[in-house]
Amino acid sequence: MITRLARAFSQCRRCYLPINTRHTTAVLCCALDVSLLATGCTTTPKTAGEKAVPKVEGNAALASCKAKDPSLQQLLDKAVG
Repeated sequence: MITRLARAFSQCRRCYLPINTRHTTAVLCCALDVSLLATGCTTTPKTAGEKAVPKVEGNAALASCKAKDPSLQQLLDKAVG
């Protein structure tokens, strides 16, 4: 019974790849997902000083942009959030 189902599944017209290729693709996609999740979690700042650096740099960049274009503040005042 199981072999008959497996044979029918492998000959499915909607499946364009052989079973072993689909299996390999699924395994590679799962491995890629796990590696991306693992590397994404390691980039978060750990100390309070490291967490403050992006905020300070962002405020400095915003101040620089406001100095170059004073009308930017009007646009930021209208912005949501």
